[in-house]
Amino acid sequence: MTDSGLYKKQRNIWGWVFCIPAAVSLLLFVVYPIIYSVLLSFTDVRYYATSLKFKGFDNYIYLFTNSTTMFWPSLLNSLKFSLISTAIQITLGFLIAYLIYKMTRGPQTLFRVLIYIPVVLPAPVVSVMWKFIYAHDNGLIDRLLLALGFTDIPAWLVTPGWSMVAVIITNTWWFIGTTVILYFVAMNAVPKDCLEGAKIDGVNKFQELIYFIFPLTFSMTKVNLVMSLVGGIKNFTLFYLLTEGAGNTKVVGLIIFNTMYKQRNFSLSVTMSIVLSLILAVFVWFGNFYLSKKEKNDL
Repeated sequence: MTDSGLYKKQRNIWGWVFCIPAAVSLLLFVVYPIIYSVLLSFTDVRYYATSLKFKGFDNYIYLFTNSTTMFWPSLLNSLKFSLISTAIQITLGFLIAYLIYKMTRGPQTLFRVLIYIPVVLPAPVVSVMWKFIYAHDNGLIDRLLLALGFTDIPAWLVTPGWSMVAVIITNTWWFIGTTVILYFVAMNAVPKDCLEGAKIDGVNKFQELIYFIFPLTFSMTKVNLVMSLVGGIKNFTLFYLLTEGAGNTKVVGLIIFNTMYKQRNFSLSVTMSIVLSLILAVFVWFGNFYLSKKEKNDL
């Protein structure tokens, strides 16, 4: 064997050696929990159980046939929240990113930092801050409305309808920075000569936005859509800290949490998690397939 052949062989061996830690981590922290969770969904494990009792598909049958679990109504609530939040976040995020994109370098940097600050805040800080804003009678919104002469003011975090609106507003404020930054990066990748040529041809700002910027940043729209939709459906923290399911905010994450920690039904909560994961996987696959097909047709 030549020296070059021996060197290539040694390099390949060391390449596999360096892959071992990543492979072990993947098996321990991803593959094993998934397999173990699937096995638990076929058992009857309460929070205090010391042994596994095989039940077959009983948990799945119970979930699909028994309305007392509240899984499906809560999933519908999560879907509504996700769709509305995504529509607002994508629209506002795209427009704000375009405004920042058109600024000079100094203001660009300032506004990029400001818009991203909420994203790095921890959930307890966000929830406490917005609870003060939404507080009944003495919150910022209520004081403003009282000063304007309004008297019939709802309790924002417990009134059906308004409670979901309150969470949507908070969620948009919290995460829109990510959408803006991703769109801003995509807009900076748009060829400058393309836009300059459009200006020479008499294209105005609105036409530039609709016919050039939006199509050329559509790949980032796919990323933002998937991230926002999936994040909205599995959102739990904000609902738990802000409303605890009051009003019409009983989302699927809260139902899974209550099933596990309040009802102590570990197996059923795992079954719910698996069904939710499968729904999300199909959702992501279908969304990605549809958007990719649409992008190819547009090209």
